[in-house]
Amino acid sequence: MLIEHIGEDYYHVSLVDLVHHYDGGAERSFATCEQLIEWVKDHPSLVVKAVRRGEVGQKLAQPKPPPGYPPNPGAIYQHLENGDIICGELIVYDTYGLRKPGLGTGGG
Repeated sequence: MLIEHIGEDYYHVSLVDLVHHYDGGAERSFATCEQLIEWVKDHPSLVVKAVRRGEVGQKLAQPKPPPGYPPNPGAIYQHLENGDIICGELIVYDTYGLRKPGLGTGGG
């Protein structure tokens, strides 16, 4: 699912543009996470982020806690772990797999 995080709430997004992190250049638009993730995997080591295009959609329920844990009103979506993409968060596909890059990740 494509997701926008606004304040403490999460919203569904129906269309995003994929933008290069380092120069802001736009690549293309995507309507599904599956399409976006496949494109990122086909372009290894390119650090990108999804940027919402258009209006936000329906407000999403808070993420469900793991089995046996109480609800957590401050819970956040763990996007790449379940196939979701959160607008504005960096993603990269490299030798470590699909991930959110940390400090020091860069191009040469």
